[in-house]
Amino acid sequence: MRSDRLNLKELQRTERAIASLSTVAWAQPLLARLDSAGGMKSENMPFMFEVRFADELHRVGISAQYEFSAGVGDSTIEFRLDTTPTWLIELVSVRTSDVAKRAIRQVGPIYEQLFRPCRGDPGRSGEGEMITAEQKIGEKVFSQGRPTKFPSLEGSLRLILTDMRGYLDQTVRIRKASLIADYRQMAYGARGLQDPKAIQYWEIRLGQPTPIRGLFESDNPLPAA
Repeated sequence: MRSDRLNLKELQRTERAIASLSTVAWAQPLLARLDSAGGMKSENMPFMFEVRFADELHRVGISAQYEFSAGVGDSTIEFRLDTTPTWLIELVSVRTSDVAKRAIRQVGPIYEQLFRPCRGDPGRSGEGEMITAEQKIGEKVFSQGRPTKFPSLEGSLRLILTDMRGYLDQTVRIRKASLIADYRQMAYGARGLQDPKAIQYWEIRLGQPTPIRGLFESDNPLPAA
């Protein structure tokens, strides 16, 4: 898959981040985790994402606690910022789904999208991938009837920062404007889009397509919304 490939720019940026964080005490557990996982390779892109984010915090003078226990079972949150108010930040990497892997094929140097439902694979669609991405993000908040990461107590700000490179595998045939429209709909629903033609629909009831709800919409049927 195209999105599973490390590029030179990403490697170089991560190398600079590692060097920058090498003497930063609070970042050492993160660097050790990346190292113990085998260092910079495609399987560790989520850890590399965390390293680059930690370096951006350091560059603006913010310290943090890595893998902070916020009091939700045995789970931890990637970063608790030492700021006022406190920020609790969870990072999530949306990797290419199994459905997307079946829907994308490589023909020479070109990746082709085949995101169309078919008799043997009815869930293979761009609309289905949008809902899958929302579920992936939502699992960082709520799953199986209970909170997964963030406590219900007030007193802090919460952020989920998402690396979306795996969404639709970011193939060369996807226009940037289309991706941005999809991201806005995932957050705000159809009301977040200026172009009605960009709205993605899903049939909750047979023959009655409705716009896919955003994670910030109160009538989104996903429990984590």
